[in-house]
Amino acid sequence: MIENRTFLEAFVLAALVLSVGNSEPLPGDIFKDFVHPGGQFAAHARDERWNTPEKTTQTLENVDLKDAIRAEIAYSIWGGHEGTYKMVRANGNAWIPLSPAKGTKWSTYQCQVGRPTVEIPLEHLKQGTNQITFFYDQAKSTGFGAKWPNYWIYGYTVRVYYRSTKPHPRGQILFPPTGATLSASPTISAQASSSNSTISHVHFVGLYHDYDWDGNGIFREWQYQYGTPRKPCGLYERHMGTDSSGSGGVYSVLWNNEWIPDQSEPMSICAYIKDGDGICYVTPAVEDIKLERPGYSVKMYNTPWNADVRTGSSMSTNIQVSENPSTAASAKLIISTWSALESGTQTSIKLNGTVIAENFGASHNYSLDIFDVPLKALKEGANTFTIYSGHAGHAAEVNWPGPAILVASGEMPLTAIRPRRGMNGIRMTQPLKRAPDLPYCANGRKLHGPLTALRAANGVYSHLHDNGNMKREHVIFAHQREEE
Repeated sequence: MIENRTFLEAFVLAALVLSVGNSEPLPGDIFKDFVHPGGQFAAHARDERWNTPEKTTQTLENVDLKDAIRAEIAYSIWGGHEGTYKMVRANGNAWIPLSPAKGTKWSTYQCQVGRPTVEIPLEHLKQGTNQITFFYDQAKSTGFGAKWPNYWIYGYTVRVYYRSTKPHPRGQILFPPTGATLSASPTISAQASSSNSTISHVHFVGLYHDYDWDGNGIFREWQYQYGTPRKPCGLYERHMGTDSSGSGGVYSVLWNNEWIPDQSEPMSICAYIKDGDGICYVTPAVEDIKLERPGYSVKMYNTPWNADVRTGSSMSTNIQVSENPSTAASAKLIISTWSALESGTQTSIKLNGTVIAENFGASHNYSLDIFDVPLKALKEGANTFTIYSGHAGHAAEVNWPGPAILVASGEMPLTAIRPRRGMNGIRMTQPLKRAPDLPYCANGRKLHGPLTALRAANGVYSHLHDNGNMKREHVIFAHQREEE
């Protein structure tokens, strides 16, 4: 049985829905995600000749509505045939339209991954088992979508928000404090506890300007992906990081900000604390955080754009770069596509005539790719981005908001850090050049075994240890960029 909302809760909820439209967890929220196990499923007419409607209904188990105050459905979607009017309902209740990315219509090529949400009335849900149906309205569809309505859902989550009386974990950000200035690869930490369960994960999320990883058309937002078409909903990526172990109730991550753009506005940071029962609490945010990396800068350039190419055709757009690339250290290109790679296809992307990548992406699926860009391919001013496909079948789609160029200048500072309380944060007296095998720490303390570097895929040594023989308080943590 769903308890009645207080007048204050109803007022706050109404204000929130009116102010932000599509919702998501915010500081102070208590919620639980009921995640469908995933798998691609379509809502479409089989084709424009047969015009056989096909809806998809999925069963979701164990939904808990006790102490609930509101609910929403978050989903990962391929926008499908342009103009298709998309909608969802729960348990046979009224249809609710799905919204395209901010500033677009469904005629725009787009994949939104895990972040778009639609508010669903609590009275449409049931305690326990629920039937969730995705479909289309052909009469409201436009363009090609009116002839052949079609889109794919890759996964979804029913997210239920609770009042404060719901047993839930608690905690707060320990570092940084409000008003702090962060440099290269800082440690972000939080205290977390639960009186009725264990702590499962602590996800650290920042509000700042970055590439639109989730495809919702917003660049400055709480940054994370919540699953993708090739990974299940419920998996956090593209955020500051996750700690699932902790020590003494303190959880921390090393935030690799090497390719985070310079920030013209202050950032905010919060933590999503999830307990063993799946209940999640969003900590109060620490605000007015500045990012300063002395001697190092990252600029991001993007022209909002989407396109489709096939059968030996190409399309282009210009991306304005305001700096002289001769002063840059490196550059990358980010692009989100759908069905860029088909059997026997030659698909390519170029910048100013220089080939950046060939035969990339996925077949009839979403792909997010990041490519190194030769500095000689860049120029100050307009840079022409071109995509080509030789495939005669399904087009290679460039998803909204289009490609972005990241340009890094200077040298990323090397930083010794203190990741958790109780560790002495030994500072390295000189930068490490690569994974070492040394008998001594920088302060002269002798190790009891070979020193090992744990290296992430992006070339960052997240921490060093001596295979468990050194006492915990003597572990060395250091940020390390690998030599080319």
